[in-house]
Amino acid sequence: MNATKVNWEIPSLCVITGASRGLGKAARDMYFKVLAQEDPSLNVICYGPGPLETDMMKDILEHAFPEVRAFIQKLSNEGKVLKCETTVARLFTVLEEE
Repeated sequence: MNATKVNWEIPSLCVITGASRGLGKAARDMYFKVLAQEDPSLNVICYGPGPLETDMMKDILEHAFPEVRAFIQKLSNEGKVLKCETTVARLFTVLEEE
């Protein structure tokens, strides 16, 4: 039986906030890129949904640096902050295509 292994990673807009969480996500992103190159038998999907309407996003809007708040608010005003349901549906579509 041949099984396809799928690893996926969801990067975050949190990287621009200077948060340590962003550093961890950047390291994980690089790990998956190297893993994909070193083991072609793996199917590695790095899926970045972009900014999402979450409690973390609300917290950023309330407590982040003014430049970050302005950037997030602009994205929100432009309708570029996604609902979680929207991006989960897209992720399932991507997984089904693989």
